[in-house]
Amino acid sequence: MALGMSESAFSAKEKFLDELEEQFLKNVKDFTSDVKKTMRNASRECAMEIFEMAIAFLTQVFPNPTNLGASLCDSDDIQSLSKRISDVETKETLMEKKFNKGLEKLTKSKKFYSKQISGLRKLQTVIVKERIKATQTAAATTTTASGLASAAATTAQQRSVQKLSPKTFFSAKFPQDTKDPRIIDAKLLPGGLVLLADIWNSCVKLFNRHGQLLHREVLDAEPLRLTVMDSTPTCMWDVALTLSKTSQIAILRVISNSLSLKTSIQTAKPCVAIAAVDAKTLAVGYFAEFGIDLIDLSGTVLRQISSNFHPKYMATTSDKCLVMALASKEIGKQNLADGDTLYIIKAEHLKNPRGITDFQDGSCLVVDQISRKVHWEREKIERAHKNSMKSLLRTIMTRNSDNSS
Repeated sequence: MALGMSESAFSAKEKFLDELEEQFLKNVKDFTSDVKKTMRNASRECAMEIFEMAIAFLTQVFPNPTNLGASLCDSDDIQSLSKRISDVETKETLMEKKFNKGLEKLTKSKKFYSKQISGLRKLQTVIVKERIKATQTAAATTTTASGLASAAATTAQQRSVQKLSPKTFFSAKFPQDTKDPRIIDAKLLPGGLVLLADIWNSCVKLFNRHGQLLHREVLDAEPLRLTVMDSTPTCMWDVALTLSKTSQIAILRVISNSLSLKTSIQTAKPCVAIAAVDAKTLAVGYFAEFGIDLIDLSGTVLRQISSNFHPKYMATTSDKCLVMALASKEIGKQNLADGDTLYIIKAEHLKNPRGITDFQDGSCLVVDQISRKVHWEREKIERAHKNSMKSLLRTIMTRNSDNSS
């Protein structure tokens, strides 16, 4: 239904939305002005009547101020004064009821307009997403047979890798460490450099491929997650690092064999998981709540791509997606372009994930702390990808059939 909507109809919906918001704000302003004016007038009237009654009471009770104890007014005067007081109280009660009724009417009106605005906003979002999907579907249907054959050959070549084997071991302990190291995250840089985040010693360590410590950068807070943002041919890399119990992301500069703190980013709330989308954009997951946001280097949230996940570790893939090791002991993959979830698989053997990365064939490596193993997730992901492709093909065929009819 959304795909069939013309440009003029969509523009009319947007114009109606803007007019609706403007009219709602005008109604609120007018009603507020009326309420204030009515309350001011009522306050003046009540004050004047109370003042007049006070004067009348004093005049009747004490007709001669020089002889206050001489006599009091009779009972009829007191009853008359009491009646006037009762009338004023009744009038005040009626004004209060009128005000409450008007306030209730305003609240109902606000809820009504808010629902309409929310509905139209959702409709606008659906239309934009459908436009993007339609463009992607059109591009997908133009894929040639040679392109499919090339992709199949690449997949077959990638599947030739059958197993993992350790290449080297080295100790992460340094004489200046106050505690035994606890490596919370690690990144392999071009040229064989290894970057380790040591949470118990609040530092980041840079090693070469032979296990030689090149640099140790002490931080103001415990490091959590690392991501490589950018690299240049001159052996220079920028690395983003989330910090424990703070709302800051540290940016480290790696130049050849040295490591230094370049700058820091202030975020709206503490982040844990982090992955570089490009040199100026980061995907972040939060410390104590669900959600994945895209932020720039000033900490401004550019877009929310998910509110359903609580990732412990994340990594970006070559096909512009996000692979995640989730707190729920699952592995997920999400499209960064439209936020669609490509798959979620249960990984029963994962007890406490400590890192994730992907291969070009779509499989993932996940480090698990409890089992002390690196798990290669391949078969479940392949099945999940096949199911996802079948679903996509069914959607394309259904849309093509609807368009032809």
